[in-house]
Amino acid sequence: MPPTAALSVELRTAAEAERAIVADRVAELRAQAQRLHDLADAADADLASSLRLLHQLDEMLGLSPQMSIADVDEELRGQRLRYDQKLWMRPMKKAAYLPG
Repeated sequence: MPPTAALSVELRTAAEAERAIVADRVAELRAQAQRLHDLADAADADLASSLRLLHQLDEMLGLSPQMSIADVDEELRGQRLRYDQKLWMRPMKKAAYLPG
């Protein structure tokens, strides 16, 4: 790179204007990348939650390839259902669909 003193006024002005445009674009792309990372993280969390629920429903319906521990003992089954109900209701309470 030539020293800044060697640049003509016109070239320096044009380069500074271009630099400002590129710097703004870099900031926009960083913000966009962060939003996309946040969206991907939220999608991963939603997927994990849905997979857990699907597995629980498969167990309840007897579709799971493994026998659930809740199937072995009726008391455990009741505890599991109470826990599952709390787990399913928590997101609805947070979203203000149900009273706290």
